[in-house]
Amino acid sequence: MGFYQQDVLAEEMILCWFSQTEISEKSRQLRKKQALQKFIQWLEEAEEESSEDE
Repeated sequence: MGFYQQDVLAEEMILCWFSQTEISEKSRQLRKKQALQKFIQWLEEAEEESSEDE
């Protein structure tokens, strides 16, 4: 979440990485972490809300 807060990674890039089907073992382990899952859910919900506002 630190990279997102510092604007190093855009939310689109994070969501793109998370949606990839071919992933490394390290990525697979990261995706199992509950904190990451909550962050991804928060990003997806924020994206839905911003698209509704347009």
